[in-house]
Amino acid sequence: MGRPQSSLHERTERSLPDLLLERIRAGPDEVAFREKHLGVYKGYTWSQFGAEVEQVTLGLKELGVKSGDRVVVMGDACIEWVVADYAIMAAGAVTVGIYATCAPSEVAFILSDCGANIVILETQEHLDKLLPVLDQLTDVSRFVVIDTRALFMFEHPMYMTFDELRELGSRRIRRNPGEFEETGQIGHVRPVEANLPVDVIGRKFLADNVVPSTGVFFFAPFRKSHRREPGRRNPLPIMPRIVEQA
Repeated sequence: MGRPQSSLHERTERSLPDLLLERIRAGPDEVAFREKHLGVYKGYTWSQFGAEVEQVTLGLKELGVKSGDRVVVMGDACIEWVVADYAIMAAGAVTVGIYATCAPSEVAFILSDCGANIVILETQEHLDKLLPVLDQLTDVSRFVVIDTRALFMFEHPMYMTFDELRELGSRRIRRNPGEFEETGQIGHVRPVEANLPVDVIGRKFLADNVVPSTGVFFFAPFRKSHRREPGRRNPLPIMPRIVEQA
């Protein structure tokens, strides 16, 4: 007999961070996904994935991220993109995805429009889209770079690495063990909180940006001033693709 399907009400009463926590508990040592690196697939267990999400969530909280804030992620599909996305959700904030092909002017528009304080970038290539317009973005207080191999001499007061963000979270975990599960962040995000970006396609994004919530079927505004029009059709969520899903 197949697994019983949960009702629509049950599904909408659960948030994606809550479901992630449940999955980690159900099989902590099972492989969650695999990433190919230098021709070799590396597996990540659910417990490893959960630990990284916890670190980044609390790192973001240390930087002042709170429920309803917008956090930008720009880059190609990678493990850190997914970790950042779930961490932003777990903090109750909104993930704003920007395509790597966007021009600096488009990056500036999206950042200004959503009012993000934190920007997470994959590489120097993506940082190069931000730096020319950074002076125009008064809301941005910090940018975090995942792959820093090309930035060995780079210095900027707003700059930190993804590893430093993880360490920031680790220090908070040591100070407040259990905060992530017991008080925070992951099982207490409401399903109706806005989270995942839907439309991040360059210029089309400028006129049409609506995001679904962390729960199934609920939608919420991306811009604070935006309201979904009755009968309006929304595009499907665009999510980073991992090489192999277990």
